[in-house]
Amino acid sequence: MMKKISIVLAMLVLMSVSVFAYDFELHKQTVVTGDWKWTGSWQSGNFMTAVYQIDATSDHSKISSYGEIETLGTAWTYDFASQMQTSAATTSTTQLHAITLNDPATTPATGGYTQYSLGNHNYGDYTESHLSVTGQGYVDIVTTVNSDTGLTQFNDVTIN
Repeated sequence: MMKKISIVLAMLVLMSVSVFAYDFELHKQTVVTGDWKWTGSWQSGNFMTAVYQIDATSDHSKISSYGEIETLGTAWTYDFASQMQTSAATTSTTQLHAITLNDPATTPATGGYTQYSLGNHNYGDYTESHLSVTGQGYVDIVTTVNSDTGLTQFNDVTIN
């Protein structure tokens, strides 16, 4: 009988720990590819031109949400918008890596350099920050936000 009571008590402790553990984790990676690469002649395939990634954690967020709209399927292009919201301390890292696979200076009949844009907008309880990067060619962007309270974050990414 004591063994059954001990097992029931252990199960109740495990259940109560899981009820009060409000962890939120987000991990997303998107690879954008093109369909042709110039290596002295045209080669067909899936060649990387950009990578977008977001990682976020909030160990005690009781209310969390994430939503996104993205457009996939066309070579060389990507369009993405997301919103994340947490109710406790949060760390979020957003990354964009873009390259021009077929340099128009050395490649015949290309549409030019890879064009990119990243918007990262963060709202804490008492502070907000905004990052906007646009350009063409090659870029590596890494931005990390640490919020002591809840965080609302909007990300917008466009390739070509």
